[in-house]
Amino acid sequence: AALIDVRSGVAVQCYDSGADPAKEPQPIEGAPRTPGCAFIGATIARPRGDLLYCVGEDRFLYAFNVSSGKLERVLLLDGLGDVAGLSCHPHRNLVAAFGDSDQLKLWKS
Repeated sequence: AALIDVRSGVAVQCYDSGADPAKEPQPIEGAPRTPGCAFIGATIARPRGDLLYCVGEDRFLYAFNVSSGKLERVLLLDGLGDVAGLSCHPHRNLVAAFGDSDQLKLWKS
C-alpha cells in the first residue's frame, strides 16, 4: 500500500505486510500470516491520524505508523469470514471491521 499526495501524485510513504512488526502476533494454528500479501482495505485512525490500518488477503489487520511506514502491530481477524470493510471512528480511538459472517468487531486503536 502507498500513501499518495493527491495534489502532486507522488507516493509519500509505502507500507508492506512483509515487514517484521514491533509486536508479532501469537501463532495461530491454521491461520498463517502471509508476509507480502495484498491489502483489500485501509483506514487512518482518528483523531490523531498516526496509524494506518490495512486488512490483508490473509485476514490479518496490519497497523502501520503513518510517518515512518513501520509495521507496529498485527492482529488476526478471526470469526469475520471474508472481510468486507474496515473503518475508524472520526472522533474516538475505535477501529471497526466486518465481514460476511454478520459480525462487527471493534478495537481501541
